[in-house]
Amino acid sequence: MGEGAAITVQAIDYTALAATLSGLTGARVQQVRGPDIPGVIQLQLYRPSGFDTPDCRRLWLDVWARQGVAAIWRTEIKRPNRANQGGFVMHLRKHSAGSRLTEVRALANGLALGWQNPVGTHWLVAYDNQLTWCAPKPKIAWPGRVNPGMMELIESAPSAPQQAICSARSDLEKALSSRFSQTTVSSTALQQARRSLRTKIRRVRRLVEAIEGDLQQAGRSDELRHQGEVLKSQLHKVPSGAELIELQVPWNPTTKVTIELKRALSPAENLARLFRRARGFEQHRTHLQRRRDEARTQLQQLTELRDRLVGLDEQSAAALLHVGSESRPSQLSTAPKRRSQNLPKGVQRWLADGDLEVLLGRNGSANDTIVTRLARGKDIWMHVRDKPGAHLLLRWSHERSPPSDLIVSCAVLCAWASGGKIGHRVDVMWTRCRHVRKAKGAAPGKVYVSGEKSILVDIDKRTMEAWKRRRPS
Repeated sequence: MGEGAAITVQAIDYTALAATLSGLTGARVQQVRGPDIPGVIQLQLYRPSGFDTPDCRRLWLDVWARQGVAAIWRTEIKRPNRANQGGFVMHLRKHSAGSRLTEVRALANGLALGWQNPVGTHWLVAYDNQLTWCAPKPKIAWPGRVNPGMMELIESAPSAPQQAICSARSDLEKALSSRFSQTTVSSTALQQARRSLRTKIRRVRRLVEAIEGDLQQAGRSDELRHQGEVLKSQLHKVPSGAELIELQVPWNPTTKVTIELKRALSPAENLARLFRRARGFEQHRTHLQRRRDEARTQLQQLTELRDRLVGLDEQSAAALLHVGSESRPSQLSTAPKRRSQNLPKGVQRWLADGDLEVLLGRNGSANDTIVTRLARGKDIWMHVRDKPGAHLLLRWSHERSPPSDLIVSCAVLCAWASGGKIGHRVDVMWTRCRHVRKAKGAAPGKVYVSGEKSILVDIDKRTMEAWKRRRPS
């Protein structure tokens, strides 16, 4: 700023201005000086993390009071004109060395910047067309005797200026803190909206990947039907208790088919199981394709919204995300809602070791409730294999699998709740709840499962007694 330079003050949005300057919080104040233009103070700041570009690390912040306040941060660095500094600049440099900007407040018709140094908290206030310097040990008087719009350096602190400092600070806290609070709420809500958007993108992307995996499994319907036809033509060759068998295709003698069987099932039951799985895959393929298309569309919309936010200031980003000054981004919230402590009818609550919650469905409607309303993606789902029975849900929030003893204990409870007796051996399957799907129009309790694992457990009396002791009354 050269001597006689003109200052053009335009209409100022103080809230937007404070939101922009809030990015300076933590910046190191390297120098404070009063240029030769009345009513102006310059701060040279250093921000290690920059604003958005590397060339914004060092900047001059010009604050002036004339029909309000304006602040400009500039990427270029201009050396101070040492001829115009005088004792005023040297004094402020001593008080600002090593300090850090801690607060930016939007006032009703002005702006306040505060920073902390070993001496205490300093405030630079541009308010009511005046620049005010509030310091713990005041050595600056205002309004100035030469120019009322500019403060003056004084050698000692007379009583009148000291009283004025206290009064100015008190009035500032009383009358202007509400606007600052609104700005803080808006900034916090915007940060939460950005985080929620990123979280939802990750969740929808995982959903698309899971559905793609299910579709690959659903594409096996033709393969399973082909295996079923081959097995049907040579069922008499299948020994009981076999887990794997290789058969020749009757209509293509040069080709052989390897078929996986369940050892616990008879050959006829294995044949029925193959055709049943083929029908299930066919029924679910259309449903999965529709869900995949919906998830892809949602992912594309969220990604486009994220890309549009790049480079926007807080005010524009808040408008795009519909974040008000006193509202939270509920439309982007992905946190699980708090559920009532009263469980739906037919759902029982048990406690595993470590007070982990376990839910049991005792009928088809309750089983549907567990899968469609109560289950979360990382929870563990269990059911006896190839038989009707209870759906069991183990609350689990980790990506790693539960301990093997916990899996066995829950499998015993699931087998017992599905009609098993003490001493019976039962095959139980389990998987993550994100791999369990309820098909539209399916009978109560009927679900589509992928990625399941099997565990063979014996229903023993000691385990069931431990479950009954821990069950809440």
